[in-house]
Amino acid sequence: MWKRIAQRPGLSQIPEIGEGATYLRKWGLVGILIGVGAGLGALALIWCINLVNHFVLGTLVGYIPPLPGGEGGMSLWLDSL
Repeated sequence: MWKRIAQRPGLSQIPEIGEGATYLRKWGLVGILIGVGAGLGALALIWCINLVNHFVLGTLVGYIPPLPGGEGGMSLWLDSL
């Protein structure tokens, strides 16, 4: 009975265990590389935003925006009182 099921068209195209492992290894590596590239791109974007923010607001306009409260911004505000 199993021989008849295995001989059906289309079932012979199922990859073997070794082929599946190679496929998973290849796409796993591609996924990791995409993730690392996206992370580095996000870091570069944040760095560029901070650089432009510092240059435009700090140097050209003379305004230094306060830091968020969890990063010491509240102590700067309280020191000015």
